[in-house]
Amino acid sequence: MADPALVPLWFIAREAHRHVPVVLSGEGADEPFGGYAIYREPHALAPFDRLPDPPARAWLREEMHGWARDVVRDSGADHLVDLGAARRMLEAHRTGPVDHSRRIWALLVFLIWHGVCVEERIRPAIPAVVRGARAR
Repeated sequence: MADPALVPLWFIAREAHRHVPVVLSGEGADEPFGGYAIYREPHALAPFDRLPDPPARAWLREEMHGWARDVVRDSGADHLVDLGAARRMLEAHRTGPVDHSRRIWALLVFLIWHGVCVEERIRPAIPAVVRGARAR
């Protein structure tokens, strides 16, 4: 699961299911309509070389490293994911020159989803009012 939008989309779909029989989303629409620049020719990515590093790259090395380490440590998905390898990748990202932030982020999204939906160990606080619609 490399798309971090999957987890919030699941919560939205679950809530919508309580009110309507069908919901259309824009998920997956980027592929039929040209995709993201990352899938195009390498020269299309050249302008991104001048941008600063994405914050997650630095955050996973610094202020979010402990949180990420705790997510991996507390996960009950060890039958699905080699958590030892995940810890080593997280540490290699923090201490080394290789950027593992995209892989780490995808892994964290999966582990959090697993903690919420499968283990039911993580209970997200969902506000009573979400964008003007009252949750039931």
